[in-house]
Amino acid sequence: MWTCDGCGRTVKNNDFACDLCLRAKPGADPALADKAARRDLVTEAHFKALALWFRVGGGMVAGLVTIGALYFAVASSSLHLGSLGHAAGGAMWVGYTLIMMYAGFYYVTGHFLAQYHNWARITTVVITLLGVSFSLVSLIWAEIATAGMHSSYAFRHIGPGFGDYFRLLVQIAWGVAITKTLLGSYANKIARPEYRALVEDTKSMKPNMYRSPFFVLPAIAFGIVVLLLLFALLMMSSRF
Repeated sequence: MWTCDGCGRTVKNNDFACDLCLRAKPGADPALADKAARRDLVTEAHFKALALWFRVGGGMVAGLVTIGALYFAVASSSLHLGSLGHAAGGAMWVGYTLIMMYAGFYYVTGHFLAQYHNWARITTVVITLLGVSFSLVSLIWAEIATAGMHSSYAFRHIGPGFGDYFRLLVQIAWGVAITKTLLGSYANKIARPEYRALVEDTKSMKPNMYRSPFFVLPAIAFGIVVLLLLFALLMMSSRF
């Protein structure tokens, strides 16, 4: 931490130059100060935050699927299902392998996105847009499939509701934000080999991922979900 002689700013994440007025730190190597001034720590923080959630998502999917597979293996061996159990087990292990490959791909994408690789940036955008498209098509299909049931009083609540549309709007807004950020000119500059060399030369500079909205908003949503689950568990336990 040091104070810039030019603007008086207290600089925390840059040991070479002020991140506001770009004045070199007293005693710093001028060449490194020039490289530091070309770093974009704000966009780097967005990359790091998105990469974190990709790795967390991949790890969670792998962990949950592994727990489910182990539970199935123990249950099927204790029930002695015979040939039926072998067939179900074979299908389960095929599905397990495919899902683990999917989770691994997510994790690897996040790993390389955190290192500013261009293919990971493009892959993240593609995955995001595919997710939004799938949700949109699913909602439209559900609306079409249940359109004829709304005239019946017994089935008046069948089909997508307000919550489904709200969730879709949030997902679309989130997808637009990710796409705009990762396909913007700043991100295009970062996802280049010469920029990664720049980062390597000034690696003491660290982007503050925790201030990125791509970290803050999912963290808040995740916290709310955890609190709701804990509340539901407390309510269930109080009934017994």
